[in-house]
Amino acid sequence: LITAEPRLEHSAVALENLERAKEVWTSFPHHSHHDTTVEDAAEHLHKSDQSVDVAILDLPEHPSAIHAIAPLLPSGGRVACYCPVSSQLEDAWSACEEAGLTVEWAGEIIERQWGKASKGGMRPINGPFGHTAFLIIAVSN
Repeated sequence: LITAEPRLEHSAVALENLERAKEVWTSFPHHSHHDTTVEDAAEHLHKSDQSVDVAILDLPEHPSAIHAIAPLLPSGGRVACYCPVSSQLEDAWSACEEAGLTVEWAGEIIERQWGKASKGGMRPINGPFGHTAFLIIAVSN
């Protein structure tokens, strides 16, 4: 498990969450953290001849990170990007294709509250739907 985050206040929260996970999971992978960007961490991994099976990216802009990670993926390796807005999804999709990845799935993840129907059964309640994200998953060939 490799994490990269250049903002120290964000990495402190993430590392604390990982410590909590260690306490409750029966097994936990070896972890290394880099206080830097994904691109700089990828360069370090490339120099040390390491590969990455999966990269999960939650960034304001994904293209440069996708281009940095793609060469580290073995055949069948995947990149998943969390994109709050559709323009980020489009940019991530284009970057995946430019980097030689195949988009496996892309879509909107929505959250709908459910309740009991007046005549029995369960169904989504009437009302506003909460939008959580767009996700894109691409695979290395």
